[in-house]
Parts: sequence; structure tokens; C-alpha cells
Amino acid sequence: SYRMLRISVGHRDHLINPRAIQYLESELHKVHVHCGKDVYTTYAKLDDLQLQLPSTFVRCHRSILVNLVYVSSLDERDVRLRDGTVLPVSRRKARDVQRSLLAFVAGRQNAS
Repeated sequence: SYRMLRISVGHRDHLINPRAIQYLESELHKVHVHCGKDVYTTYAKLDDLQLQLPSTFVRCHRSILVNLVYVSSLDERDVRLRDGTVLPVSRRKARDVQRSLLAFVAGRQNAS
């Protein structure tokens, strides 16, 4: 079961279904939550948000948390999402991302 991600945007609280989130990107003290065409910007730490999200969210870069559900391909330098978005993968994170993606894909095949 998924817990909704609660973020504050301006003076409003938003509840976002994690399944709708493609990736989160931190910039200075803000985090941009990318849900397709919708982007929510909140003052938060990526680490704090990651704790509230399911294990399909993996850190591919110091400033980016990607939802493996949306990943279409991966190489050493970047991860490509189904909509064509390309996100950087840092060298330090590459092996973790690869391992997580393989486990995710294997788990999904076992589930079906």
C-alpha cells in the first residue's frame, strides 16, 4: 500500500500519489516534484522525502531521485524515462541504480 506524499507548496498542502511521480530534483533548498506535465516545488530535503516514498524511488544522482516505474533504459551516464526525459546518473550511484532496476524488473516479472 502506498502512502501519499505530503508536500507544502506555498501555503497549501498537497497530497501526491507516489505512482504519479516520475522523479524529484533538488535545487538549493527546494525540491521539484515532477509528475508528467505537473511540477510541484516545495522547500524540503530530498533525503526527507525519500524516506516517505516507496522503494521504487532510487537516488541516481546527488540531486535526483527517480521512480524506477518510469525508467525505460539505463547506461553508465544517464537514465532515460519513458517520455524521453534523460536524467544524469553519477558514477558513484551507477551500480546501485543498475542493481535496483534489475531487482525491480525481476520483481515485476515474478508478480505477473
